Amino acid sequence: MPERIAIIANPRAGRGRAGDQLREVAAGLAAAGREVQLSETGHHGHGGSLTGDALDAGYRHIVAAGGDGTVHEVVNALANRPDQRSDAAVTT
Repeated sequence: MPERIAIIANPRAGRGRAGDQLREVAAGLAAAGREVQLSETGHHGHGGSLTGDALDAGYRHIVAAGGDGTVHEVVNALANRPDQRSDAAVTT
């Protein structure tokens, strides 16, 4: 089974350049044989719910891409899931 990676991203990060760059990164990871889910945040707090959705779908590699707010939401969502903290990793 391929490694599964969920990218939780703020497409407005980097003055709006992040969206296109993240799609390129996701495509590159998929081409390398990874299963990638790219989810873009749309509002404050959305990163946390997207992280919960990714965990529910079985993703254990979570990439937080954006600024401090995105990372904060992703880490807090993981912290609120003690049943899955031990086997999930967050990368920024």
